[in-house]
Amino acid sequence: NPGQQYNVGLVDFTLPGLKSSPKYKTVFGRSKTEIKGGYVGTASIISAQELGKAKDDLKNELTDYLNKSIDQNKPAGFLVYPGATKVDFVEDEKNPVEGDVGSTFSVKGKATAKAYLLKADELGTELAKTYQDQLSPADPQGFTIANIGNLNLTLGNTEAATDTMPFSIKGNANFVWNINEEEIISKLIQSGSDSYASIFKQYPSIEKAEIQFSPSWWKFIPRDESRVKLEQTY
Repeated sequence: NPGQQYNVGLVDFTLPGLKSSPKYKTVFGRSKTEIKGGYVGTASIISAQELGKAKDDLKNELTDYLNKSIDQNKPAGFLVYPGATKVDFVEDEKNPVEGDVGSTFSVKGKATAKAYLLKADELGTELAKTYQDQLSPADPQGFTIANIGNLNLTLGNTEAATDTMPFSIKGNANFVWNINEEEIISKLIQSGSDSYASIFKQYPSIEKAEIQFSPSWWKFIPRDESRVKLEQTY
Protein backbone atom coordinates (compact mmCIF):
# COMPACT_ATOMS: atom_id res chain seq x y z
CA ASN A 1 0.00 0.00 0.00
CA PRO A 2 1.16 3.59 -0.59
CA GLY A 3 1.94 6.03 2.17
CA GLN A 4 4.67 6.82 4.65
CA GLN A 5 3.23 4.41 7.21
CA TYR A 6 4.29 1.52 4.96
CA ASN A 7 7.95 2.50 4.88
CA VAL A 8 10.05 -0.29 6.42
CA GLY A 9 13.49 -0.16 8.00
CA LEU A 10 16.06 -2.96 8.07
CA VAL A 11 14.01 -6.05 8.93
CA ASP A 12 13.75 -9.80 8.40
CA PHE A 13 10.76 -11.14 6.43
CA THR A 14 9.24 -14.50 7.46
CA LEU A 15 7.25 -16.91 5.27
CA PRO A 16 3.68 -17.35 6.65
CA GLY A 17 3.37 -20.71 4.86
CA LEU A 18 6.11 -22.13 7.13
CA LYS A 19 4.54 -20.95 10.39
CA SER A 20 3.72 -24.47 11.57
CA SER A 21 7.18 -25.73 10.60
CA PRO A 22 10.56 -25.44 12.38
CA LYS A 23 11.80 -23.76 9.17
CA TYR A 24 9.70 -20.72 10.04
CA LYS A 25 12.58 -19.45 12.19
CA THR A 26 15.45 -20.50 9.91
CA VAL A 27 14.16 -19.56 6.46
CA PHE A 28 13.66 -15.81 6.01
CA GLY A 29 14.44 -12.83 3.79
CA ARG A 30 16.62 -9.98 5.08
CA SER A 31 16.52 -6.45 3.62
CA LYS A 32 19.84 -4.85 2.71
CA THR A 33 18.44 -1.33 2.58
CA GLU A 34 15.47 0.47 4.04
CA ILE A 35 12.20 0.39 2.08
CA LYS A 36 11.36 4.07 1.97
CA GLY A 37 9.86 6.75 -0.23
CA GLY A 38 6.24 5.91 0.47
CA TYR A 39 4.14 9.05 -0.07
CA VAL A 40 0.61 10.14 -0.82
CA GLY A 41 0.03 13.60 -2.30
CA THR A 42 1.76 16.02 -4.68
CA ALA A 43 5.56 16.15 -4.68
CA SER A 44 8.35 17.80 -6.67
CA ILE A 45 10.72 15.44 -8.43
CA ILE A 46 14.11 16.00 -10.03
CA SER A 47 13.94 16.08 -13.84
CA ALA A 48 16.64 14.84 -16.18
CA GLN A 49 17.01 18.36 -17.60
CA GLU A 50 17.56 19.98 -14.18
CA LEU A 51 19.97 17.27 -13.10
CA GLY A 52 21.95 17.51 -16.34
CA LYS A 53 22.24 21.30 -16.07
CA ALA A 54 23.46 21.09 -12.47
CA LYS A 55 26.18 18.61 -13.45
CA ASP A 56 27.23 20.71 -16.46
CA ASP A 57 27.40 23.87 -14.33
CA LEU A 58 29.56 22.09 -11.75
CA LYS A 59 31.87 20.66 -14.40
CA ASN A 60 32.27 24.07 -16.11
CA GLU A 61 32.99 25.79 -12.79
CA LEU A 62 35.65 23.24 -11.84
CA THR A 63 37.19 23.42 -15.33
CA ASP A 64 37.44 27.23 -15.19
CA TYR A 65 39.02 27.05 -11.73
CA LEU A 66 41.60 24.48 -12.80
CA ASN A 67 42.49 26.34 -16.01
CA LYS A 68 43.04 29.58 -14.08
CA SER A 69 45.14 27.76 -11.50
CA ILE A 70 47.29 26.18 -14.23
CA ASP A 71 47.80 29.53 -15.95
CA GLN A 72 48.76 31.27 -12.69
CA ASN A 73 51.24 28.55 -11.65
CA LYS A 74 52.93 27.75 -14.97
CA PRO A 75 56.73 28.28 -15.05
CA ALA A 76 58.08 31.47 -16.56
CA GLY A 77 58.66 31.27 -20.32
CA PHE A 78 56.03 28.56 -20.87
CA LEU A 79 52.65 28.68 -22.60
CA VAL A 80 49.47 26.79 -21.77
CA TYR A 81 46.88 26.90 -24.53
CA PRO A 82 43.20 26.17 -23.79
CA GLY A 83 43.39 23.32 -26.29
CA ALA A 84 46.36 21.79 -24.44
CA THR A 85 44.51 20.95 -21.24
CA LYS A 86 42.44 17.88 -20.44
CA VAL A 87 39.95 17.87 -17.57
CA ASP A 88 38.48 14.62 -16.22
CA PHE A 89 35.29 14.98 -14.20
CA VAL A 90 33.92 12.27 -11.89
CA GLU A 91 30.58 12.78 -10.18
CA ASP A 92 29.81 11.58 -6.68
CA GLU A 93 28.14 8.18 -6.49
CA LYS A 94 25.66 9.59 -3.95
CA ASN A 95 24.35 12.27 -6.29
CA PRO A 96 20.57 12.34 -6.76
CA VAL A 97 19.09 10.63 -9.80
CA GLU A 98 16.25 11.47 -12.13
CA GLY A 99 12.89 10.99 -10.41
CA ASP A 100 14.11 11.57 -6.84
CA VAL A 101 11.67 13.56 -4.71
CA GLY A 102 12.80 17.02 -3.67
CA SER A 103 12.17 20.69 -4.31
CA THR A 104 15.92 21.38 -4.08
CA PHE A 105 18.97 19.23 -4.63
CA SER A 106 22.74 19.45 -4.96
CA VAL A 107 25.36 17.53 -6.89
CA LYS A 108 29.00 16.89 -6.05
CA GLY A 109 31.98 15.84 -8.11
CA LYS A 110 35.75 15.94 -8.49
CA ALA A 111 37.87 17.11 -11.39
CA THR A 112 41.52 16.62 -12.26
CA ALA A 113 43.40 18.44 -14.99
CA LYS A 114 46.44 17.66 -17.11
CA ALA A 115 48.20 20.47 -18.95
CA TYR A 116 50.78 20.27 -21.74
CA LEU A 117 53.23 23.18 -21.54
CA LEU A 118 55.23 24.58 -24.43
CA LYS A 119 58.34 26.74 -24.28
CA ALA A 120 57.45 30.05 -25.89
CA ASP A 121 60.88 30.69 -27.44
CA GLU A 122 61.21 27.18 -28.90
CA LEU A 123 57.70 27.31 -30.35
CA GLY A 124 58.46 30.70 -31.90
CA THR A 125 61.63 29.34 -33.49
CA GLU A 126 59.76 26.38 -34.98
CA LEU A 127 57.01 28.61 -36.34
CA ALA A 128 59.59 30.90 -37.92
CA LYS A 129 61.10 27.98 -39.88
CA THR A 130 57.85 27.74 -41.83
CA TYR A 131 58.23 31.34 -43.02
CA GLN A 132 62.01 31.49 -43.30
CA ASP A 133 61.92 33.00 -46.79
CA GLN A 134 59.66 35.87 -45.72
CA LEU A 135 61.47 36.52 -42.44
CA SER A 136 64.83 37.92 -43.51
CA PRO A 137 66.33 39.43 -40.33
CA ALA A 138 66.03 43.20 -40.09
CA ASP A 139 68.15 43.27 -36.94
CA PRO A 140 70.52 40.76 -35.36
CA GLN A 141 68.42 40.73 -32.18
CA GLY A 142 65.98 38.08 -33.37
CA PHE A 143 62.21 38.38 -33.20
CA THR A 144 59.19 38.00 -30.95
CA ILE A 145 55.76 36.67 -31.84
CA ALA A 146 53.64 39.32 -30.16
CA ASN A 147 50.47 37.22 -30.09
CA ILE A 148 52.00 33.78 -29.56
CA GLY A 149 49.69 33.08 -26.62
CA ASN A 150 46.56 33.77 -28.68
CA LEU A 151 47.06 31.10 -31.35
CA ASN A 152 44.74 28.08 -31.52
CA LEU A 153 46.28 24.76 -30.50
CA THR A 154 44.68 21.33 -30.95
CA LEU A 155 46.14 18.22 -29.35
CA GLY A 156 46.55 14.97 -31.24
CA ASN A 157 46.42 11.51 -29.68
CA THR A 158 47.96 11.95 -26.23
CA GLU A 159 47.12 8.40 -25.12
CA ALA A 160 49.62 6.68 -27.43
CA ALA A 161 52.64 5.05 -25.77
CA THR A 162 55.21 7.54 -27.04
CA ASP A 163 57.38 10.31 -25.66
CA THR A 164 56.13 12.84 -28.22
CA MET A 165 53.04 15.06 -28.10
CA PRO A 166 51.39 15.59 -31.49
CA PHE A 167 49.56 18.88 -31.94
CA SER A 168 48.54 21.38 -34.60
CA ILE A 169 48.55 25.15 -34.21
CA LYS A 170 46.69 27.72 -36.29
CA GLY A 171 46.31 31.47 -36.39
CA ASN A 172 47.88 34.64 -37.74
CA ALA A 173 51.26 34.97 -36.04
CA ASN A 174 52.45 38.55 -35.59
CA PHE A 175 56.26 38.41 -35.99
CA VAL A 176 57.98 41.48 -34.52
CA TRP A 177 61.70 41.99 -34.79
CA ASN A 178 63.45 42.77 -31.51
CA ILE A 179 65.51 45.91 -31.06
CA ASN A 180 68.43 46.67 -28.79
CA GLU A 181 66.77 49.11 -26.39
CA GLU A 182 69.90 49.90 -24.38
CA GLU A 183 71.83 50.72 -27.55
CA ILE A 184 69.11 52.99 -28.91
CA ILE A 185 68.73 54.87 -25.62
CA SER A 186 72.50 55.32 -25.38
CA LYS A 187 72.67 56.78 -28.89
CA LEU A 188 69.76 59.13 -28.23
CA ILE A 189 71.41 60.44 -25.06
CA GLN A 190 74.71 61.07 -26.83
CA SER A 191 73.14 62.83 -29.83
CA GLY A 192 71.55 66.22 -30.20
CA SER A 193 67.85 66.87 -30.69
CA ASP A 194 68.36 67.39 -34.43
CA SER A 195 69.73 63.81 -34.76
CA TYR A 196 66.95 61.86 -33.03
CA ALA A 197 65.14 60.92 -36.24
CA SER A 198 68.34 59.73 -37.95
CA ILE A 199 69.08 57.32 -35.10
CA PHE A 200 65.76 55.52 -35.50
CA LYS A 201 66.42 55.15 -39.22
CA GLN A 202 69.49 53.05 -38.43
CA TYR A 203 67.14 50.21 -37.38
CA PRO A 204 65.12 48.77 -40.29
CA SER A 205 62.86 46.94 -37.85
CA ILE A 206 61.51 50.26 -36.53
CA GLU A 207 58.63 51.33 -38.74
CA LYS A 208 57.76 54.51 -36.87
CA ALA A 209 59.11 56.31 -33.80
CA GLU A 210 57.84 59.23 -31.76
CA ILE A 211 59.47 61.04 -28.84
CA GLN A 212 57.30 62.38 -26.03
CA PHE A 213 58.71 64.69 -23.36
CA SER A 214 57.44 65.09 -19.82
CA PRO A 215 56.95 67.86 -18.91
CA SER A 216 55.85 68.80 -22.42
CA TRP A 217 57.97 71.96 -22.55
CA TRP A 218 61.16 69.91 -22.09
CA LYS A 219 62.82 69.25 -25.47
CA PHE A 220 65.98 67.31 -24.65
CA ILE A 221 66.51 63.66 -23.69
CA PRO A 222 67.99 63.44 -20.14
CA ARG A 223 71.53 62.19 -19.69
CA ASP A 224 70.36 59.80 -16.99
CA GLU A 225 69.33 56.53 -18.68
CA SER A 226 66.97 55.65 -15.81
CA ARG A 227 64.80 58.62 -16.82
CA VAL A 228 64.41 57.42 -20.41
CA LYS A 229 61.73 54.86 -21.15
CA LEU A 230 61.27 53.10 -24.47
CA GLU A 231 57.83 51.60 -25.19
CA GLN A 232 57.14 49.29 -28.12
CA THR A 233 53.74 48.93 -29.76
CA TYR A 234 52.80 46.40 -32.42
